[in-house]
Amino acid sequence: MNDQKEPLSKDKIRKIPSLMKAWSKSVNSGDQTLRLFNILLQHCQLDTEHEYLTPQIGNYVLEAFMNEDPLKCTEFLHRWIDLDIAKPNARSFNLVFKSWVRSRSTDACEQMKSLLKLMEEYESNQDQNCAAAYFSSIQSYNYYLYALANRVHASSSQRKQDANDALELLQNIEEKALKDSIFQPDINTYNQVFSILAKSIRVEYAKEATSILNKIVENVEYTLSDTSGNARTHSLVYPTTDTFNAVMNCWLKADPKNARNKVEMLLDKMITLHETYQHIPQVQTYPDKVTINTLISSYTKSHRKDAIPKAYSTLTSMDSKYGIEASTTSFNIVLNAYAKSKRDLQGHKKAIKLLDKMEILHQQGSLHVKPDSFSYSTVIDAIAARSDSGKQAHGILDQMIAFHQHHSGDRPDRVVYNSLINAYSAQGDEDSILCIEDLLQTMEESAFENVKPNIITYNTILKAYANARTSCTDKAEALLYRLEQSKNKSTIQPDVISYTSVISAYARSDAADKATKAQEISKQMITLYREQKVEAVKPSIYTFNAVLNACAYTFDQDEKIRALVVVVETLVAIQEFAKSDHTTYGTLLKAFVNLIPANDKRRRRVVKAVFKVCCTEGMVGNMVLRQLRFAAPADLYEELLGRSIDDEVKLSSLPSKWSRNVRERYK
Repeated sequence: MNDQKEPLSKDKIRKIPSLMKAWSKSVNSGDQTLRLFNILLQHCQLDTEHEYLTPQIGNYVLEAFMNEDPLKCTEFLHRWIDLDIAKPNARSFNLVFKSWVRSRSTDACEQMKSLLKLMEEYESNQDQNCAAAYFSSIQSYNYYLYALANRVHASSSQRKQDANDALELLQNIEEKALKDSIFQPDINTYNQVFSILAKSIRVEYAKEATSILNKIVENVEYTLSDTSGNARTHSLVYPTTDTFNAVMNCWLKADPKNARNKVEMLLDKMITLHETYQHIPQVQTYPDKVTINTLISSYTKSHRKDAIPKAYSTLTSMDSKYGIEASTTSFNIVLNAYAKSKRDLQGHKKAIKLLDKMEILHQQGSLHVKPDSFSYSTVIDAIAARSDSGKQAHGILDQMIAFHQHHSGDRPDRVVYNSLINAYSAQGDEDSILCIEDLLQTMEESAFENVKPNIITYNTILKAYANARTSCTDKAEALLYRLEQSKNKSTIQPDVISYTSVISAYARSDAADKATKAQEISKQMITLYREQKVEAVKPSIYTFNAVLNACAYTFDQDEKIRALVVVVETLVAIQEFAKSDHTTYGTLLKAFVNLIPANDKRRRRVVKAVFKVCCTEGMVGNMVLRQLRFAAPADLYEELLGRSIDDEVKLSSLPSKWSRNVRERYK
């Protein structure tokens, strides 16, 4: 078919819509469908024949571009609006919105926001009394809300802005619905808004979500209790199980420690609505797996004494109480609670028993419970947190392998191996180091991509070398070199943790000239950051603290002068790359005790100066107080603190501004 301007026969024109429909369903057919549209437009204008230029014709073009390029969809819609023929309809806008949702483009939300504005302007310019007038649909708004709810990699400020935008849009929708009986928000509108509010992780938005839900419920209860026969049930928005789950999630994210009461109240309301209106099909609020899993999570995050017992009790009574069979996720929530609990010293044993129960349930035919990689790695973490038995943790790996071989369980993956390496890394003995190296070899030689080590694996091993009871500096250096030479630069590249761990290995070793070697590594990081723009290796305060620690533990007399120079040069580097913390000042004082003789007047001056700066910066922590007792002579100690060196001095007895910026577990 040529792009000629001579009129086509009506027979040929009549075939174009069918061709466009066929092309619109094909892959990469946008340009061809648009070409047919242009031909049809051209010849219909020549004949002043608009019979075939219907909204569906334009929608064929949008359908074709929908899976290709949302920008082309948007550009065509703008062009179409400007044409004086068959204007776009609600479906036209929905197709463009859908195109942006599918694209997952980083600017999709912004593009859709502009599209909403265009849609509203387009609607306001229509003659609403005309039969062909455009009326926007709630689906268009829902697409935009869905995009906001599923935005990825958003900052905290962006999440807050999204929440405000969603609330403002909801208000506009509700105001419009009061004027237009056809245009009404549906429950999906509210569910998306609640999801957006949950992402903001702010209590005020959790409260707002609860308030909105309460209004929805009150409206339902009031309308359904109206016996006059005048109730408008056709436009009523009924909350669903998903609606309640979304509001529960708002509380769980915004205020995890106090969410449990809110979740319990919402659950009670769900059940009450179900029991009261179970004869009404639209009322679907009975709790599901997500509901009960959220309840279990709210218990585990509450940090109350009864948190884990309540979670476990809910897990084991789900079926009998709610008729809902526990799932792998349900068990994993409780396993994770055991792993992270600091109250229950027997948590690792309980986690092992719960894992065994999961395996038994699966063997007995449960379709919902089957331990996965998270289950096994979490139990290993629980063992590592309460026991120094790497062998016991290794037994969980063996158990997983057996379950995989005999019951089609998951094959151990990188996450499980990383957890086991971490369990061994805390022990520090030679056998544990050998086991770690064996595990690394197994991972590197594996044929499965999800088993091969990542940077977390290598950093955990470097941490193990740093914590080893016998010096492993050579091994740490060799592994770091391997990472630097890795061909797989896209996924495995040494970062600030890698280099800092090697520095820590030197600091804790008896290696000769370790202060200088530690500084050399930090300088290497600075060079990589400055010259090669490798952001991942920018030194942190932990890097410099590790260098200072190497200086503080330099005992060779010939090396002490050089170590003192390293201290000074490291302080200069900190000014450029980091901000000193309480550990920095504590380690500095420790270094001065070791590197400057007690009878040297310079020690008194530098100790006094460092402590004064520390007070000004609000960084006087417990470590600083401990080291000051060794660094300062009795009279200077009393001058600085106003207390005798023989007194027990606690942070609580000192000016609070001295420690205002300290972030440590106990002040």
